[in-house]
Amino acid sequence: MTNLISLLLAIVSYTSPVNYQVTLAGNFGEPRPNHFHGGIDIKTDRREGKMIHAIGDGYVSRIIVNRGGFGKAIYIRHPEGYTSLYAHLKEFTPAIEALVRKVQYERKSFEVDFAVDATRLPVAQGQLVAISGNTGASQAPHLHLEIHDNDTGNMLDPLEFLGHAITDGMPPKANSLMVCPVAGKGTVNGDSRKRFFPFGGAKALPRQITAWGQIGFAIWADDLMERGEGNRYGVRRSQLFVDGVEVYRSDVNDIPLNRNRMVNVWGDYDYFLHTRIWFLRSYRLPGNRLPFITTGNRNGVVNIDRERDYHCRYVLSDYFGNTAEYTFVVTGKRTGIHPFMPEHDARLISWRRAHLLVNNGAMLQIPQGALADDVYVRLSGRPSSAGLSSSYTFGTPVQPLLKAATLSIPFRKDIRDPRKLLVRSSDPRKPWLRGTCRNGRIYADVHELGHTYTLGCDETAPSLEFRGIHVTPASHTVRVTAADNLTGIASLHAYLDGRFILLQPKGNTLDYTCRLEDTPVRPLGRLRRLHIVATDGVGNRREVAADITY
Repeated sequence: MTNLISLLLAIVSYTSPVNYQVTLAGNFGEPRPNHFHGGIDIKTDRREGKMIHAIGDGYVSRIIVNRGGFGKAIYIRHPEGYTSLYAHLKEFTPAIEALVRKVQYERKSFEVDFAVDATRLPVAQGQLVAISGNTGASQAPHLHLEIHDNDTGNMLDPLEFLGHAITDGMPPKANSLMVCPVAGKGTVNGDSRKRFFPFGGAKALPRQITAWGQIGFAIWADDLMERGEGNRYGVRRSQLFVDGVEVYRSDVNDIPLNRNRMVNVWGDYDYFLHTRIWFLRSYRLPGNRLPFITTGNRNGVVNIDRERDYHCRYVLSDYFGNTAEYTFVVTGKRTGIHPFMPEHDARLISWRRAHLLVNNGAMLQIPQGALADDVYVRLSGRPSSAGLSSSYTFGTPVQPLLKAATLSIPFRKDIRDPRKLLVRSSDPRKPWLRGTCRNGRIYADVHELGHTYTLGCDETAPSLEFRGIHVTPASHTVRVTAADNLTGIASLHAYLDGRFILLQPKGNTLDYTCRLEDTPVRPLGRLRRLHIVATDGVGNRREVAADITY
């Protein structure tokens, strides 16, 4: 009851972070690879520079500045028991900027993440705290806003607090149904493979579905909004009824941060990798512990064991209560079910416990709780053309892990500098993994089964170019370009006459700048020595020096 009261108070008291009509580019809980969208994305007219205000009284409790991720972001802690997060900002207000600059110079790093004392930066509701931008892993200018519970850290749907700032009368829309026979225990239309049935804009599936045995269902659906301008959003609430009995319900809210990766096993991950479309399961894999999902004693799996019609109905609704219903009929048709036959030499690994897989000298330690279901894996190892190690595969197809597994690969004793070694991966999204060297092996975290790994080496220093100094009557701006095409730029330091000056990235480009008037180095109107050092992810360094007049 206490939590309910505090929530109601927050709903009444919090205000919009922007001073114009709120339109969303993304909503809370949308499935993404490896995580849920933890907040709402508020449009900023496709440009930077909108004023961002605190949604309630409180104080700035944490500040982040990164090249990726949230980019520039602040957290504001509120007395009602919540914390709001504002991300992808262009700049902070002067008081916040001054503190950030102080910490950046103390740590000699553009990227910082630090806590702020409760008395340092108090804010009032509606107070200007930042200017909107497009920093970090942002594809277009917008404000990303999250709200977390202070006690649990869980991500909460900001519409619970700010829904009054949005008008919406459009219900969700179902696109297609996926019917998933349990391996060796069910068939659909006489086949043991998954089958797809598009709704085609209708509220009832026109095609007949026959099935026998244990069947799971999954749905691809989107929420829509009146002012969405073609955007598609995640569906807040879904229910599946079979013959009038609810077998599945989800209400996407109050998500623990440590269960973010479970989005991969709520959705059909393999299908998403090939199509970029999320079919969300209306049944629960045994290792899926997402708290907003409710199923019956069969985990949402439907047992088709009689030759009759099973009447099924999805009810989809959004935060505002807009609701749509979709129906389909599954006809029970007795069909022979072939037992599941794993591939030759495949090994069963249980989701209930930890495992150690040994593959021609390489090892993969899978912790308990990393798997959502039992899986069969086949281990393979073969010589690599690179010659640094064999290549190793731990099962196919790709299987997402809920916790990181530890991969270790031995390396030869004649390797000149093991610190330059890294793990190459067949995953095109992450073609290399940074490892640590210990006792003749390279250790790296792995988040999926099914990729192939081999040792690689990075002995190439970053590219680094001093592009001159741009002089105006009011400023002197140093311009630098730095890049590394393998392990990335880990640090970029610049010194003027031996004193550190802060280089800042220019948007999402490879360019960096430093306005000298903003540094502790005072102008003298004479030649000064500029020294720049770029370091990549395995410690390769590139240095350049130049004389500039300042």
